[in-house]
Amino acid sequence: MEKAQKISRRILMLLAAAAMLILMMGVTSMAAGVKEVDLVPNESGAYVYTGVLEDSNTTVYHRLVVKKSGMMAVAGASFSSSGTQWGLSVTLCNSKKQVVEPSSSTYVSSDKVATYGVKPGTYYIMVKNQKTYVVSAAVQTMADKGGASKKKATTIKHKKTITGIMPAGEKASKTDWFKLKMSKSKKLQLTIKAEGNGYFDFYLYGPSYKNGIRIDSIKNGSGKYYSVQGFTRKKAKIKKGTYYIKVMRSSYSKKASGAYSIKWAMK
Repeated sequence: MEKAQKISRRILMLLAAAAMLILMMGVTSMAAGVKEVDLVPNESGAYVYTGVLEDSNTTVYHRLVVKKSGMMAVAGASFSSSGTQWGLSVTLCNSKKQVVEPSSSTYVSSDKVATYGVKPGTYYIMVKNQKTYVVSAAVQTMADKGGASKKKATTIKHKKTITGIMPAGEKASKTDWFKLKMSKSKKLQLTIKAEGNGYFDFYLYGPSYKNGIRIDSIKNGSGKYYSVQGFTRKKAKIKKGTYYIKVMRSSYSKKASGAYSIKWAMK
């Protein structure tokens, strides 16, 4: 997921700049309690927020409006009174301030980024128990091509890459569907990449796999996969015809969100 890698590098650069700023100049402080602030994009379209609180016993919701589907990357850092830099925990919430990620929070830092799949709407990045901190976020627009059902499966052209989004806050049962046409009885090669905060399962159905076969379960990784015969898992030719790929969240990552890409070729 080249776009996800680029957006991660960009927000880390912004975070570094904000970290220098927070140590050089004062920032308006806020009293303890529950606070809500707006994240406003800068010229590059990314968001950076710096805060100094009167009391660390405070929860701050950083409001961010997403206009197009894509990948959101979040980084952050906290600072001691002497200027020592640490990481911090962030939590992605929906417009109702409900948690929409697999765990209660994700640890981020100046070199560690949290990534989420998002669709248009309002989100909140929640930060708790920090006195002096900075949060950096950015959204990289990506095409969400997955069909909502097998009947509505999106066609993937031969040797072309297609992308899909599994957005945060979506029902765990939601699936994405794609289809491809094997014009000859040959080996099928699939190239799959996935980026996000949980595992995604990929399944293949078709003339040679009437009951379906799991391709893999992927979290922040990629691989090349070939059609196989039975339980031997050895590369094998498959019957010609239409094949379907189903993408879904793994049973142990029901709140997972992220993005993925699929490419296929006959070999």
